Amino acid sequence: MRVVFISFAAFLLGGNTIAAQELPSYGRHIRPFLAKYCLECHNAKDAKGGLVLESLKDILEGSDNGAVLTPGDPEKSKLVMLLDGSAKPAMPPAKAKFHPRAEEIALVRAWIKAGAKDDSKDIKVAIPDIKPRKPVAAPVVSLAAGPTGDLLAARPHGIQIIADDGIKSDNAVVLADPITAIAISPHDSIIAIGTGRPGRS
Repeated sequence: MRVVFISFAAFLLGGNTIAAQELPSYGRHIRPFLAKYCLECHNAKDAKGGLVLESLKDILEGSDNGAVLTPGDPEKSKLVMLLDGSAKPAMPPAKAKFHPRAEEIALVRAWIKAGAKDDSKDIKVAIPDIKPRKPVAAPVVSLAAGPTGDLLAARPHGIQIIADDGIKSDNAVVLADPITAIAISPHDSIIAIGTGRPGRS
């Protein structure tokens, strides 16, 4: 009785371990895998064998020779068979720069077995707000040279007049909308300033 109890407990623990493992994600695991090992030859512009691997929709459309993915059944998915060498020609080809490791192919296999779902829309990418260590000047978006030799430097919301000996006038012009371009007339009498925000006329 004791031996049976221990075996059953081990079975339960093993099942919990597998359940606790994160299922492979198309957005986090499979798409980066395909980008690294496959897209060089299987993209929309250069679809070797008529196979495009840029999206799950493309993969499900298959190649000139038929389907390459059977959701839920990695053993019938030619994508896996080509990756592990059980179907020929093995992919990526021998001349490729990078070749996937066995554990990476196992991840593709597990993703297909789990149903080959596309979870890209559920993945949120947070762009970190990296602050500069020291105060920095606003970027110069445009430059224009006048006949007298002075330079006009346009920053997003203002214009500086710069002479040979440094800044002559700071924020000579200040506008609410970002400045996108500046120009000076040939006789140095008119300054043209382009402003605006994307998507707004």
